[in-house]
Amino acid sequence: MSIRIPQEPRFAHVTEEVVWRALIDQLGPNDLVVANQRVTDHDKDHEIDFVVALEGYGVICLEVKGGEIWHENDTWYQRRPDGP
Repeated sequence: MSIRIPQEPRFAHVTEEVVWRALIDQLGPNDLVVANQRVTDHDKDHEIDFVVALEGYGVICLEVKGGEIWHENDTWYQRRPDGP
């Protein structure tokens, strides 16, 4: 079981919970996942959806977005109310 902070986070959107479940199902026992980490600077409060530390590899930060996303050739698209 991976190291989780917090053990049972609350999420603003179902897409974040889907990513959380996928992460904890795949991470190793010494990997770390931190959900909803607050980061503050002089101007604003920010949130990192997930900080993931993979033993022997490094640290990544993930921003989760809901909605439809797809790839065509070498371009990525996201469906928005005003179109792709």
